[in-house]
Amino acid sequence: MKELYELSHEDLDLKSIIIEESDNDKDEEDIFVGNGRVSEILDFGLKLNGSGYNIYLSAEEGLNTVEFLKKFLKDKSKKNNPPDDWCYVYNFKNEDKPRVLRLCCGKGKKFKKNVENCVKDIILQSNIKLNSAEFKKVETCLKDEFLSKGETKLEELKDDAKKLGFSTNITDKGIFFIPIIDGKKISEEKYDDLTVEEQEIILENLNIMENKSEDIMKQVKRLKKISEAKVTKLQNKILKIIIDDAFKRAEKDFENNKKVIAYIKELKDHLFLDIKNILSEDDSSTLKSLLNDDEDDNLEKYKVNLFIDNSNAKTSPIIYCDNPSYYEMFGKIEYENELGIYTTNYTMIKKGVLHNANSGYLIINAENILNSALTWSTLKKVIINRKLVFENIREQLGSLPIKTIKPEPIPMDLKVILIGNERIYSLLYAYDNEFKELFKLHVQLNTEVDKNKKIISKYYHFFDDICDRKKYRMLTKDGKNELLKYASYIAEDRNKLTTKFSVLLNLIEEADLCAARSNVNVINANVIKEAYIKKNNRAALLKENIKDLYEKDKIIIDYGEKKIGQINGVALSDYSESTVARIIRITAVTYMGKLGVINIEKENKLSGNIFDKSIGILAGYIGNKYSQDFPLMLNCQICFEQVYNIIDGDSASCAELYAILSSLSEIPFDQSIVITGSVDQFGNVQPVGGVTHKIRGCYELLKTKGLTGKQGIIVPKQNIDEIILEDDILKDVKEGNFHIYAIDNIKQGIEIFTDVTMDQIDKAIIKKLKTYYEKLNLLKG
Repeated sequence: MKELYELSHEDLDLKSIIIEESDNDKDEEDIFVGNGRVSEILDFGLKLNGSGYNIYLSAEEGLNTVEFLKKFLKDKSKKNNPPDDWCYVYNFKNEDKPRVLRLCCGKGKKFKKNVENCVKDIILQSNIKLNSAEFKKVETCLKDEFLSKGETKLEELKDDAKKLGFSTNITDKGIFFIPIIDGKKISEEKYDDLTVEEQEIILENLNIMENKSEDIMKQVKRLKKISEAKVTKLQNKILKIIIDDAFKRAEKDFENNKKVIAYIKELKDHLFLDIKNILSEDDSSTLKSLLNDDEDDNLEKYKVNLFIDNSNAKTSPIIYCDNPSYYEMFGKIEYENELGIYTTNYTMIKKGVLHNANSGYLIINAENILNSALTWSTLKKVIINRKLVFENIREQLGSLPIKTIKPEPIPMDLKVILIGNERIYSLLYAYDNEFKELFKLHVQLNTEVDKNKKIISKYYHFFDDICDRKKYRMLTKDGKNELLKYASYIAEDRNKLTTKFSVLLNLIEEADLCAARSNVNVINANVIKEAYIKKNNRAALLKENIKDLYEKDKIIIDYGEKKIGQINGVALSDYSESTVARIIRITAVTYMGKLGVINIEKENKLSGNIFDKSIGILAGYIGNKYSQDFPLMLNCQICFEQVYNIIDGDSASCAELYAILSSLSEIPFDQSIVITGSVDQFGNVQPVGGVTHKIRGCYELLKTKGLTGKQGIIVPKQNIDEIILEDDILKDVKEGNFHIYAIDNIKQGIEIFTDVTMDQIDKAIIKKLKTYYEKLNLLKG
């Protein structure tokens, strides 16, 4: 009867599907293959400009989400205008608060060049004009006029002094008057010899001359000021013309940008006042170095910090940030250490990822940004306020603050897309109130897609595109088909394909290396198989160790005989990239009592909640079926032999039930058959996970002892679509060396394990349980 439930080679073989792709299929390519609704939701979300319509994209690792998302956004960004340029400039009213200027895309570079060239040209032209022969001639004339009038005044002073009997001596220290008697200058001794009346006359006249000299000096100084004022006025007139002419073109180019025009005006005014200090150096070599040295402090304030240059941009930006540290995200202000003192200025403001993404799309790895609470909180602040403020995070981190600048914030207008798993989304939604308001759109990506002609054609096109872009050898049709089998294997369903494209890309890359070593010009099915085998072999050490334990009977398993109260089950364990299957001997002993089904693993704290639930289900099945006419007087102990770590899950509940039924009925079950499956309280067999891995693991372990043609495995019928086997297993199935059975209720499994029917099992069990009940009643009596 067991043949009724056996799966044939034809049932298990994943048929080859070769589909001719057409140009129409390529034109209709869906970026998120098999996630058509995702494209619709994303498109809808990107069109919403209201507050908080940012996106959280739930995706598992390996889906190539970032690459596909970039491709999707690229089509959207083409419809948008390229982003503006941004420049930071000196604030002539408050140097600690640099100003920011917004310019049309590509204009920033031109503005920077214009301003800095204008400043240098003004300095150069001013130096030339003010040192020209024409200007020097006019300057000399004005000075000569002053000297001429000054000398006339001094001559008048000398004449007046002579009339009063004084000789005039003019030095750089002042004007001195010396008395003259009899045509000679008198000495101090002769002055002392004069009479008191003569001395008084001299002193009176000297006082008159000193007053006159003071008045004359005031007139000379006034003449000098007038002369200097005329020279300065002429200089200012020349400088004003030079400055106005230099910036005339820039003012014309940016006449519609009020903020730029206001900045140029302030710059011109400041430069007009400052240029004479710049030109005060007499050494022409100093002036030359001044014009060529970008680091010179004299010209520092006239530079333009081209903060964001989008001159090469044609569409709105699409930026992915995998490492969202604080400075990487929001930029920073750098400092210079001058003799232990940290200084900075507006030219040392450096941009971050958000600045680059402004007016476009920013994709961020959710888990990575959440690792930095400061970065996450600042991002939310930027989204809420729609501007990016440079903050001194030293203070927030508890460090001593240092003097810094406070640049004018830049307005932010961008869509933020967080990519993470569903668990992170649930935690954020539950515990972060701001997250709910800022990321109103939640999009989930499927990890597998239904296999159909249209989808397969898209996969073929995707494979071709990858091979072309990565410069791999091209896949043949059978190579593509083998890769699709692998895609179904990863999806664990023969009717589906995985959308974890990075896994497929890794296999293509390894297949290309295998083809290169074998000197093959294409990647065919054999090359894909070789790559897959090599991939498995890298993670095979643990499997080999387990096989060795089975070969040496360190793990005791009965492979052929029939035993009572014993069934072979199978369990899976994940280790890094590999999934390891183990055959586990499950035993049950039953005897008279009132404790019901006892889980030895639970008693020793070696079982999980789901496993404990499955034991309760077994108790429900036994009580429902065998205790309708009299109370159940039973003790039953279940044990997973030689298992010493935590056990969880319910995929062994079928095996446990069969062990109990065997023990109660005292009918032996075939030990050459392994079983996996879950059971409900009515005896229906339910699907389990990892069925392909379990079949593969059982096959390999049974093969270590040698296949006898009787060995095999029972799986739930609902899992048939998930069975994707390799050629070696299919070959042994076809030749009758290994058997795979599928059942949907406990009754069918009895026919595979034993030579009796379910009715015979039931009668034997009822007879024993009734005996237990009667004996206990006699003991009570």
